[in-house]
Amino acid sequence: METVLINTTGNHRKFYKVAVKGKTVELSWGRIGNTPMTKTVRFDYKDSAEDWAADKVDEKSTNAVTKG
Repeated sequence: METVLINTTGNHRKFYKVAVKGKTVELSWGRIGNTPMTKTVRFDYKDSAEDWAADKVDEKSTNAVTKG
């Protein structure tokens, strides 16, 4: 599962990417065109990673357009 959220409202040009790879969730975010910030979160179970990623997408999806 991979989701990219993009916010271009007003003066914003930001993105937030959530990618689930097995029991790992990889996050990247920042201004479009700049070097992104990154974070990797590891879980004991694949289901836990998927649930956490879905919650993170819900949290970040305000004022964003979903791509992918």
